[in-house]
Amino acid sequence: MITLEIPEDAQISGTVTFSKVTTIQANKDISIVSVNSKAFTSEASIVYPVEEWGTEYYIVTPNNGPPEGLKEFCVINNQETNNINIYLKGAVIFDNLLYPAGTTLSVMLKPLQAIQIQSEDDLSGTRIMSSKPSGVLTGHSLTSQNSKGNHVYEQLLPTTSWGNTFIVPAVPFQTKSDFVFIAASKNTRVDFQAGIIKKSQNLVAGQVITLEVTTLRPLYIKATAGIQVILYFTGLTGGYDIINNPFIINIPDVGSYCTSYFTYGLDKFDNYAILVTERSATREITSNKLPLSGQQWIPIEGTDYSWSYFPVGKKLSSDLIEGKSPFMLLNFGVSQRDGYGSLGICIDGMYNRFLTLSKPVSMSAYLRDCLP
Repeated sequence: MITLEIPEDAQISGTVTFSKVTTIQANKDISIVSVNSKAFTSEASIVYPVEEWGTEYYIVTPNNGPPEGLKEFCVINNQETNNINIYLKGAVIFDNLLYPAGTTLSVMLKPLQAIQIQSEDDLSGTRIMSSKPSGVLTGHSLTSQNSKGNHVYEQLLPTTSWGNTFIVPAVPFQTKSDFVFIAASKNTRVDFQAGIIKKSQNLVAGQVITLEVTTLRPLYIKATAGIQVILYFTGLTGGYDIINNPFIINIPDVGSYCTSYFTYGLDKFDNYAILVTERSATREITSNKLPLSGQQWIPIEGTDYSWSYFPVGKKLSSDLIEGKSPFMLLNFGVSQRDGYGSLGICIDGMYNRFLTLSKPVSMSAYLRDCLP
């Protein structure tokens, strides 16, 4: 593992188009984690290769925070000119023109160009359509709920990679509730269960709903059509002046679970991994080829799965977590007035789990935290 520092002058501010992107290419499969870090505000996201980009996305932005906090997202272009249509759910000012909610912002991105959109309005449900595959990041410049404000972001998957079945545990130590955002790209019925409580809701294309999740009641979600599920850790304020700030994580569907992952830990954080696996497979999971010991597994109502978590150290690190059956791994870290979270890094054929490839490809990805 190596660390590449992006120069500070590459930072982008405001609703603008820009060409300050970082291109990473390798002759063999690699994994990439993008980390934005400033004083008392950090966040992380795995970076998907351009082979997994798509042409349709739906934005989800947290809506909580102080007045100066902005909802935001970023669309990144590859090597060809790309026509981007953004169907806005909130008002945006771009090139000194006001685009009210319900209107379409259209822009042509040149090769290796991107556009960042910021707004005081909730942008959740905004649809992005591109003539060629693009990459999309989404987030909030300063979201807060149960603690201090934090910058949060995640790279999204296109609608073609959405799934139907999800399991969402809350972040351990949470004494209140975390939120789960569910976005639909077409009409669908969503059934969800928290503990013994079962409910259903019909969604239309572009609709985003918010559910609560607690450590005692993980969520089990099933939908009749593909949906996008994002966990929002609302932050934590505890005794001895403990303050852990919010972050968001894009939750994978059960069908895309992997049998091997890399965890990662950031320096000066209490780093953890969350696991979700079939109850019959809890003893099969290993860390760096050694069995996990002393794990307390909590059954998830309505499923054959259980969840647990374990620490992965307090420094920059990476560990290999393996199992014989597919499982989910989420990475997160907390420190005083800070926090980050993202998916674990699946290494089942690296990032090719969404693709059927006839031959190996060199992986190319744009690593750019275009959210300030």
